[in-house]
Amino acid sequence: MTFEYRLTTVDQFKCLAGDCPASCCRGNWDIDVDTGTLQRWASLSDTEGRAQLVDSIWEKPSRGAPVQVLKKSAEGHCVHLDADNLCTIQRSLGEHMLPQTCRTYPRVLHERNGVNVTAATPSCPEIARLVVLGRLPEVRPVDDTPASAISAADPVAAYLLDTLSATLAQGKFPLRVKIVYLGRTLCRLAAMSARDQLGEQDLAALRGTLKQEMFDINVTVKNQRLRPDPAVAGAFWNMLLRLADTRELLGPEARAQAGRRLPGLSDSRNKTAGELSAAYDELSTLHAEAHARPGAELDSALHNYLLVSLLSRGFPLNPVGGNFVASFLSGIIAFSLVQLQSWLLTPVRGALEAGELVELIYRTERRIGHNTLIYRHLEQNPELLHLDRYLDCLIDIA
Repeated sequence: MTFEYRLTTVDQFKCLAGDCPASCCRGNWDIDVDTGTLQRWASLSDTEGRAQLVDSIWEKPSRGAPVQVLKKSAEGHCVHLDADNLCTIQRSLGEHMLPQTCRTYPRVLHERNGVNVTAATPSCPEIARLVVLGRLPEVRPVDDTPASAISAADPVAAYLLDTLSATLAQGKFPLRVKIVYLGRTLCRLAAMSARDQLGEQDLAALRGTLKQEMFDINVTVKNQRLRPDPAVAGAFWNMLLRLADTRELLGPEARAQAGRRLPGLSDSRNKTAGELSAAYDELSTLHAEAHARPGAELDSALHNYLLVSLLSRGFPLNPVGGNFVASFLSGIIAFSLVQLQSWLLTPVRGALEAGELVELIYRTERRIGHNTLIYRHLEQNPELLHLDRYLDCLIDIA
């Protein structure tokens, strides 16, 4: 039996089509043409139209069999995008003739143990807008799906989903406390798994400790007893900036600020503990200055973005390779890079308004979050997967 769940943001989504400020047809990614779509195209009675569709495909080499993808124009957008910023396939043949990627984007489907969950990627401007301006999204059952479906199919994933939702819904605690708590929960589950202590009773015992543990974390944060090791934190942010450089993520304003304010953080791996500590001190100062600026309150938007960022990457219902930590960190890394850019832009623009945050989110997601780049970065920097080592660093990302 298959159970269906859906993120509430998906129900609110409506494509902006020609009015989209950053059409996905202009995105810097390849659009696969699936077998089903190829068969539908081949069945067209219009010989000329069929030939035009087939001619718009090229065979991209891959590690396995070659992949059929749509060609791009000289400007880098899909060849089927017309002058009105609309798709010629959908306009002339209908949505059902689009490749599966085009029909589903920005929806993201995760399937695991008989549970299907439809999330959404904030690389889409309209999803990013709904995230920033809306209420905290929820994952809800579709139709008559029983609430216990995920728990019966995958108790650990169900526990993490409940914990994620319950944690972000705690209005008394700041977001940084919630992020640290989620990280600690993952570390605890990893230790329990190593001892074969992940039965239903073990998980049930953890559910009642959430509020007290978050209260304890909040006290240590307020009293400044919870602080990361400066050298470890410097290494953490140094790795993230290397990722930002890989994708040319920082715009001119943010890059200029980084050069002035964070000269100690660069793409060099060979830094001493003292250099990393000094770099972290610079980042902490920039972070504090950004939070001290008066401006729009975007706390709820960041809560929403964190949840959608994690769910879109399969945490916790479909972790990549079954690795909950990797899926969690991929969402945390995207969130951290959005935050870092906002801190760098604040001295120039002042506190970001909602529209600026929307643009920052979808542009960041397009460059580093809509593909496998973050996972490749984690493979190249496996030390990041030792979450217990970098756990205290999470206090700085919100």
